Amino acid sequence: MNSGSRKIINALDKSNLKQAKIEILCKIKNIEFEVKNKDIMGNLMQSWLEVFLTENKINWKPKGSQEYPDFVLDNDEYLELKCYFKDASPAFDIANFKSLITDLIINPKRLDSDYLIFSYGFDTTKGITIDNYWCKKIWEITKIPTSRRKSHTYNLISAQVKRSTIYNLRPFNFSTKPDDCLPNRLSFIHQLKKTIDAFSSQLITPDTKFKDGDDWFAMVSKKYKEQTKKEL
Repeated sequence: MNSGSRKIINALDKSNLKQAKIEILCKIKNIEFEVKNKDIMGNLMQSWLEVFLTENKINWKPKGSQEYPDFVLDNDEYLELKCYFKDASPAFDIANFKSLITDLIINPKRLDSDYLIFSYGFDTTKGITIDNYWCKKIWEITKIPTSRRKSHTYNLISAQVKRSTIYNLRPFNFSTKPDDCLPNRLSFIHQLKKTIDAFSSQLITPDTKFKDGDDWFAMVSKKYKEQTKKEL
């Protein structure tokens, strides 16, 4: 966990956030009402976190709403914010797969990003409540699928595939089976490399800067060492 993210987790722990009720109050002219809609949770939590960081004197600067990452903390540390409904498996998009592998040859330090993840509950009496929160690395929320029947990315990496086309990197249910995750950053990169080769007809075109998974891996490794002074 990066130092800025550690400050955030410490502040969250002190705030006794778990089971806190989320009240979304709106007013149109003279009519005030409470919104109980799960679909707005991602944007809502990002807006709340901006205020929370400022009030806890944690330095941050935003990126554009569609840009990676959601927050840049001190020491140029990256933080992404994700949310999911606690009664379902996490199904948020970690990243568009093709965009991710393309960006990693330019900015591989994003591999060291932290993912601040909130789960929330919802019922008709309590409304929306914060259930839990975690700070994870990208390899801690992805895994190698082991079911041939259920997964189009068997033995590769957890991802969304539709009609044999790979779209988004997806998490697995890390809250119930945390030990199923990939063990480290290097293992994560190896699985991306294998996935590139498995879907090469979609991911590699005449304009692509790498010719196969091995070539991509070499480019990421070299650039990561240049940026961080560390080996993958």
